[in-house]
Amino acid sequence: MSSAEPNPKFARLLCGFLCVLTTHTLASTKDAEFCDDAATECLSKNVTWDQAVLMQSRVKRVAPAKLAELEAGSVMGNVGVAAASSKVTVYRNESQVSFTNETSLAGLYCYDAYSGSTAAYATHQNVASREVCQQICAADARCNFYGWHGSSVALEAPSRCYNCALYQSCEFQRESVCEDITPPSNFRKTPADTSAHRVEKDFNADFRLNGQFCQRSQIFAAQVANESVCRSYCESIEDCKVMAFYRDSQVREDAAPDSCDQNCRLYSECDSPVPSLCFHPPVLWTVETLTSTTTPSALMNSAGAWTELSLGNHPTAQEAATLTTGPGGKLYHFGGRTEVQQVNTLHTFEKTASGWQLVLVSGLTTLPSARFFHTAVHDRSADTVLIYGGTSNNLPFWRKDLWALDGSLSFQYVSDGPFRWAHSAAWAGPRDGSSAGPMLVFGGRNDAYATLGELWEVVSGTWSQVNAGNGPAARAYHTSVFAESLGQNGLMLVFGGGGHDDLWAYDHGVRSWSQLSAGPAGIGRALASAVWNPTQQAMLVCGGKDSSYASSYAGPDLLLEWRSSAGFRNATPVGSVPSNRTTPAAAWADGAQAMIIVGGTDDQGAVMDDIWVYEP
Repeated sequence: MSSAEPNPKFARLLCGFLCVLTTHTLASTKDAEFCDDAATECLSKNVTWDQAVLMQSRVKRVAPAKLAELEAGSVMGNVGVAAASSKVTVYRNESQVSFTNETSLAGLYCYDAYSGSTAAYATHQNVASREVCQQICAADARCNFYGWHGSSVALEAPSRCYNCALYQSCEFQRESVCEDITPPSNFRKTPADTSAHRVEKDFNADFRLNGQFCQRSQIFAAQVANESVCRSYCESIEDCKVMAFYRDSQVREDAAPDSCDQNCRLYSECDSPVPSLCFHPPVLWTVETLTSTTTPSALMNSAGAWTELSLGNHPTAQEAATLTTGPGGKLYHFGGRTEVQQVNTLHTFEKTASGWQLVLVSGLTTLPSARFFHTAVHDRSADTVLIYGGTSNNLPFWRKDLWALDGSLSFQYVSDGPFRWAHSAAWAGPRDGSSAGPMLVFGGRNDAYATLGELWEVVSGTWSQVNAGNGPAARAYHTSVFAESLGQNGLMLVFGGGGHDDLWAYDHGVRSWSQLSAGPAGIGRALASAVWNPTQQAMLVCGGKDSSYASSYAGPDLLLEWRSSAGFRNATPVGSVPSNRTTPAAAWADGAQAMIIVGGTDDQGAVMDDIWVYEP
């Protein structure tokens, strides 16, 4: 028996206790002699001492909800107790806890005699106050002691020692080597193995602060496993009013290499923001503490209603056409594929005092060739509709031409870009004091049928490929909208596509991507259409199939809504709803404050010609 190994009697008791918790066969052991005849069951499962200690630790760690995501995929899953973490809920425990300053432990730290190092299971060097450290411990059921090194440790110049240490036990102690800073004080939690009640908080993505650092107000910083863990720390800390989460630690130019090492930063306010030094700017969330009378934003604004329109001169049944706002506040419907062939017809929609008016535009001598899976956006600076790319059933199969449609219903060829179809596009608005804004084109497929992740900017017909760092993976059949009210420059939101459930935001002002929370796995859609509702600051995604192309969405699940304040939800409407469909043409009508969808394809492959209005 090595000197580092514990008392065999305690080992047998621990091993026997763990046998009750363990039901899966474990790896072979070289230390099976620790489990004698009093723990036969444990011996039969070949649990090592190291595994036993790890299991005992993990069993206690599954209790705090705020670390459930952190523990997911860890070694715990290999020792037979992973199922416990799946039952943890965020606000399950409403018991209160208290803390006592253990003056007899002043100047000491809790020591692990078996490992010969600190007994802390978590240490933090960037905690603003003892109260914050205590709140973190209070919210964590495995934290029964915490050590604090004093307020003299400044966040702007971190100490050589951690200022907040969390312990599960403090059976042994040693004198701290950090006496030149402030000797630690240690506080015991009562009752032990308990998490305090946490009030619920609502997180709202605040894109006005995108890419900023909140100076002089940071209260906590740490490197955590994911955004969910960062949120749980904010939920634990009373004064957390702003949360920043960073995708990586890459810094800009001559910034200190460790400037972006902590991917989770919490602030008490953000009244004096300065530009972040990180290469990929963080997403910042303002945080509201919910009271008993506060309604979570995810539950606000009940879903609206659908109305089917019966109009003459409507487009023939077709799929993968485009519908967009344009000159004069009208909607413009172009192209698409019928049951027989692709078309290049143009219709205009307009809501007047007498109702919706639909006009088939005829007599055009110059117009784009027939196509589908193209894009159309409204260039608000030039007040034109830009139509780009697409594909055809006839030679040449692929399109790369860009056209502009003005208010006189005259088409003008603009320029050629790369071959592209099943892509997405959005007009992003002016920036840097310029009068013309770029059209942004992302993803899709080229003339070699390759799926791409390229981003292009088009300004006044000039094409430029953008290298904005780590952005979305290559994809096709996804959606894009431009959310002009988010961020300082507005954001292009890219969602879903074949094989993808994620949501990304592109800030063309700083040419940077940020991945946003996309909701639960499996929510992604392909072959859908999306619009931006500026009134409610919501993205509406209509129709499509799931990201694996397995099934299409119908009825109450036809419409998906995303808000920066609430994430994704099914916008379940009242009354009649359109049938399930893929590739409908869709646009937001500002004058009507409604979304319009036209046509699409049903589950049987039949192309439809119906027109619906959705009023939130």
